[in-house]
Amino acid sequence: MTVRNFHFVHEINDVSRGFCEGLSYLPLITIILTLETFILSYIFAVSRGDVNPYFPYISDTGTKVPESCVFGQFLNMAAVVALCTIYVRYKLVHSIVQSEDESVLKLNKVAFIFGILSPLGLSLVANFQETSVEIVHVTGATLVLGFGVVYEFLQTAISFKMHPTYNGLRICKIRLVISVISLFGFITKSTEGLQHALKAESVLSYLGDLISRLQSGYTGNPRIGDTPLISPAPSRNGPPPLPFCASS
Repeated sequence: MTVRNFHFVHEINDVSRGFCEGLSYLPLITIILTLETFILSYIFAVSRGDVNPYFPYISDTGTKVPESCVFGQFLNMAAVVALCTIYVRYKLVHSIVQSEDESVLKLNKVAFIFGILSPLGLSLVANFQETSVEIVHVTGATLVLGFGVVYEFLQTAISFKMHPTYNGLRICKIRLVISVISLFGFITKSTEGLQHALKAESVLSYLGDLISRLQSGYTGNPRIGDTPLISPAPSRNGPPPLPFCASS
């Protein structure tokens, strides 16, 4: 690093430190609000007997009143604070990185776009319960987790590009570990959710076929190729004629 660059970075860091004083609490506030959401909604749901107390899904604890009110209110607050956090990070990187570092600036813009989609998904999760509008709820959860993981990896890449001029190597490694753990959790839960959906679809298909067969057996009009589950009552004049066979 040249002497000119050192003084420039030193001055920018002093300005950024003064500007960001107090804003460093935004990530902590986001985490606290999110944890309070899950804990309070879980307490309300379990005390009212709305969910099983043994490791229920987070979304299940916020489907009924009054826990749904707490769930939605706190998650909306967390989404706003998370959006502010992402914007502050974007402006911070933009202010301390010199204009000649085009790759970092472009990567910072891409990370900001992916980042703002995650709080948007969190707001969708808060306002659209899975029992009301499931497709919107699942879409919001995908935005939170999926784009959140992408944002983490982009911030990790930015940190590595800013090393050693603007930050140390330790923060790069910490962000990389967090990103890998988040990716593993996202893949695990996505696979589990897909298996659950396929299993539910298979069960519904089986039940639908079973109901159709029962209806066919009761009406005495089986479909071609099917065996009726309920046979027609025998006639006193002899055995009934075989179905679909012309009488001689």
